[in-house]
Amino acid sequence: MQEVTLIALSAHTRIAPLHNSNYFENVTKKGLIKRQEHETDTRAKNVELNEIG
Repeated sequence: MQEVTLIALSAHTRIAPLHNSNYFENVTKKGLIKRQEHETDTRAKNVELNEIG
């Protein structure tokens, strides 16, 4: 599976980063995705579908 940053998803969906961040926080709590720190940019978060999502 491929990791994607929340900023890249916001640009693709044209949804404000704050709204995407809140949405993905809720989806993470439900266990559908993994959300983690970006390797080189401490401000960015990577999201990735897990086996359930």
